[in-house]
Amino acid sequence: MPIITRRNVLTLLPLTAMGLGLAACADNPKNAKGGASGSGKAQEITVTLTDDSCQLSSTSFPSGVVTFTITNSGSAPNELEILTEDKLQIISEQENIGPGTTAKLTTSLKEGTYYAACKPNMVGELKGVTQLTITKGAAVDVSADEADRWMARATATLASLRPGGYDYAYPTKILASLAQGTPVIYAGPGQAARDVREGGLGVACALDPSQVAEAMVAFASDSVHWVGAEQARAWVRENRSVDASSRAAAAAVRSAL
Repeated sequence: MPIITRRNVLTLLPLTAMGLGLAACADNPKNAKGGASGSGKAQEITVTLTDDSCQLSSTSFPSGVVTFTITNSGSAPNELEILTEDKLQIISEQENIGPGTTAKLTTSLKEGTYYAACKPNMVGELKGVTQLTITKGAAVDVSADEADRWMARATATLASLRPGGYDYAYPTKILASLAQGTPVIYAGPGQAARDVREGGLGVACALDPSQVAEAMVAFASDSVHWVGAEQARAWVRENRSVDASSRAAAAAVRSAL
């Protein structure tokens, strides 16, 4: 989740290509160092996507920070996904790469086997599934506690959701940020936008680079209405915690009886 810093200068977790790449999902903090304390300069891998293939300049490289430079040579918007060995979990992804455009995705990969693939129009089956062999290199672990400290020291965090097809989803990164007492810039549709806007939990805006930039400037200038850390944590407990969800489910069942 991208972070705007306060108090201390922190590494900016990847918000790739504020233009066409804004729809990208950021890395899980547990899997990313952002180059802050790894082996230094990120490895560079070039990727060419078409409507049915995913071609990489290398499919075997050492663990550590890696930047994928992705060119979409196809006829439809496309995305690059980096998947776990069982192909059931997305480690990192770059969405909404327009035809004829290039975007960058920076992430960190541990030693092991992964897969790269593309998904034209961000729906349907994966295309061009390609095995990646990551050999022993730089350590990439960041503890959950350290990731929490980064988030707690941030001025705001950024979460995004691409409209169309995912509108029902609720990005849990929002809740992780609020639980740390940090406000959110949420760029996307759905219930999450209503929660952020109505609860005074940060800024909700469209998935548009200029609107996200305006929200960042507003936070930097302390002009955003924010309920405060304690009220934000209380809101999570009362509305989106496991207990709150269980109460809502139980109420729904009772009302149906």
